[in-house]
Order: sequence, then C-alpha cells, then structure tokens
Amino acid sequence: MRSRWQGRVCCDEAGNTLEPTIMPLESIIYVSSAEHDLADEELERLLLAARRRNQENGVTGALLYHDAMFFQYLEGPSSGVREVYGHIQRSQLHHGLIELARSPIAERAFPAWFMGFTRAPASTILRLSNASWKAAVHGQGAAQPMSEGMILLLDFWRSGGG
Repeated sequence: MRSRWQGRVCCDEAGNTLEPTIMPLESIIYVSSAEHDLADEELERLLLAARRRNQENGVTGALLYHDAMFFQYLEGPSSGVREVYGHIQRSQLHHGLIELARSPIAERAFPAWFMGFTRAPASTILRLSNASWKAAVHGQGAAQPMSEGMILLLDFWRSGGG
C-alpha cells in the first residue's frame, strides 16, 4: 500500500491516518554539478521523477538550476527527506555534492511544491551557496528563526524567481 503525506501526518490513499503522531520535519540544502548541461527534455524527465518520488515520501522543496549547477532545498518528514536525499546522493546525473545544511524545521517553506523548479542566474546560486544556513534567533517570541540563506531563497522565490 502506498502512503501519502498530509502536512506532517502519514495517511493511506483513502486519507486514513497510518501514524497518529506528528512527524518531525527536517530540511536539507545542497549544491552539486550535473555531469553535463542538461537539455530541457532531460530536465523535464528529472523533474517528473523527482516530483513523483518526493510526493511518495511527503517531501517538498525547490530546485534551482543554471549551466549544470544545481541548488536544492528539501523539506519534509525526516524519514522521507532521508529517503529522497539518499537517492540523490547515489545519482549518477551529478557529482561534487556539497551539503550546505541539515536541520529540523518547525514548518515547511514550500508546502505546495513537491519540487518547485526555476532556472536561476549563476549569481543567485553562488549567493545561496555562500550564505549562512545556520538560523539566528531574532529576538524573543520569534516564530522560527530564519537563516541568511533561507531569507535569500524565499526572497528570490517570492520575487518571481520561482
């Protein structure tokens, strides 16, 4: 039986809760280089497979691409993120994978995107790659501290980049 994820709770295809406990959420951010600059058709195949795998594992996020450079932000239940990231690490489509951050999160930044995608300027990928992904506490009562990298990613995405 295949499962699907609703928010942070795992459900079967009929919507019945499989695990009554709230699943802890995790994010992973990485960069890597494609083996070659991917044609539109290759990117489309990659995205279709990634979206299917992410949906099966309750993972959402965003992928940015420029001239054979990948930047990816993944989020979801820890077990789902580990499953998807393990597949990414084993993929022969890219090399030089560098994990920028891995951390628990309180809520999703991309809840509607099993795999949001956009082509991004090289300068954006470089800024995201060099940003700090360690969250800083922004005073008392802050909902969830945001890192410099997360602020840059969300600003880029919301400004029409994604």
